[in-house]
Amino acid sequence: MKQALLEDTVIHADETTVQVLKEDGKAAASESRMWVYASGEGSKKPIRIFEYQPDRSGKRPAKFLKDFGLHAVVDGLGNPVEFLLSAGNDHDSVHAVELLKKVRIGGSAVLADRAYGARTIREYISAHGASYVIPPQSNVSDPWPVDWHLYKERHLVECFFQKIKWFRRIATRYDKSDASFLAFVYLASIAILLL
Repeated sequence: MKQALLEDTVIHADETTVQVLKEDGKAAASESRMWVYASGEGSKKPIRIFEYQPDRSGKRPAKFLKDFGLHAVVDGLGNPVEFLLSAGNDHDSVHAVELLKKVRIGGSAVLADRAYGARTIREYISAHGASYVIPPQSNVSDPWPVDWHLYKERHLVECFFQKIKWFRRIATRYDKSDASFLAFVYLASIAILLL
């Protein structure tokens, strides 16, 4: 039933409070959440899935709807520059070069975490006149030097993702279609830039 719901063009997701008596590890007066996932109005198969969760964390629907990932490039101030959507089960580094091709990187320093330390990514960055600040993974036989002081600025992309999750529609991935989700990412980014 879940697979049929995920194939629908529109999925509605919402949560409501519930009180469960005699729940292990929780007081009887504490609140839990019931997440509801429903097919769209014009769906051929009306589907409702109820999922009990102990909290209202945005991770709950994101896990339920995990079918795409969002990749972003931000500038030196943490402002969004470019986005790319990918399948949720792809490793982040698979799409790094594709995303970097959308941005002029010459003369800049590209900061990324260890997952992006693949040779093809580093070679692409170097070939386009930029430097990379990417720590090698612990199992690399020939590690490269890293400017750890500059690497601390990588928090800017993490801060951007934290800001974009202020928008519940993004944090919980209400939009099923990639185009709708990406459109709202752009709208949310504009709102962040205007703040």
